[in-house]
Amino acid sequence: MTTFQEYLDQVKPIVDARICEVASRKLRDDYLVRLLMRGKRLRAGLLSLVFESTSGKSLDGTVDLACAVELAHSASLIIDDMLDEDEMRRGMPTVHMTEGQKRAMLDTVGILSLPYDLVVPYGERFVQSLAATQRGMVSGVLKEILHDPELPASKIYDLIIKQKTGKPFGLAASWGYLAGLDGKKKGANGQLQKWTAYGMHVGKAMQIADDIADLDEVMRTRKKAGVGSELLLLRCVTAERLAKELFSDIRRMTLHFEKARELWSREGVQESLRLKLQKEITSAQETILDLRLPRSANRNLLFAAPDEIAKIMLAGSK
Repeated sequence: MTTFQEYLDQVKPIVDARICEVASRKLRDDYLVRLLMRGKRLRAGLLSLVFESTSGKSLDGTVDLACAVELAHSASLIIDDMLDEDEMRRGMPTVHMTEGQKRAMLDTVGILSLPYDLVVPYGERFVQSLAATQRGMVSGVLKEILHDPELPASKIYDLIIKQKTGKPFGLAASWGYLAGLDGKKKGANGQLQKWTAYGMHVGKAMQIADDIADLDEVMRTRKKAGVGSELLLLRCVTAERLAKELFSDIRRMTLHFEKARELWSREGVQESLRLKLQKEITSAQETILDLRLPRSANRNLLFAAPDEIAKIMLAGSK
């Protein structure tokens, strides 16, 4: 095994099987089960890799934790799709498009119950951290919707992606580390914080890469629906006046593609986006070096994972 994708290919079927089992039994809705079965499982893969790297054990003891992270993520996507007016998700029509917004909201509540069922056996600490992460994700969405347009775009964007995407990845990495301790010891001082920071940087890199991919789609397809944080990212690396005009247009759903393309085609803009992405990848990799793990194949995978996850998002669709 030489790549994170190859590692993920081993983890995904195990996580998929457990999610199918739990969702089929507790939700009893074939459409939702099919929807929940289509994720990339990046968070689950990261959790499992951290667990195996720090404990020396196999994934078996953390499958339910990996599934809980993925199910919490899937529930958030239903809401995210409604807010962004997305029509497709994971190759299927979004829930609110096929079932209506009322049903989508009810389905979200049903899915959100599943992670807690799975986490309870691991103890109060895991339940509380899941709840705190979900509150943080809501905070990120609110910042995206209600932010002060006079604040610097880069500050707003960083706050949003830290809460919406960074924290769930940070949760996955921290759970992987804590599960490896198995309640027998507290762990080295500061290790938990470092693993959480590692996951946070991986998540932010993933989101930046996803937003870059979405920006490219906006420019190529004249996409109007489903426009979210990607335009705010564009504001981070372009002239404020034109970018503010564009962002105001987006909020009024009167997107002027000429403005968008003018920003996109300016010299250095796409390179600035890549540098912003690379900053998070490098921060994650520096955290792995700071953890001073023994040299192993898993340590190499942890080091390579941020870059590989970013490439997965740049190459693929939602």
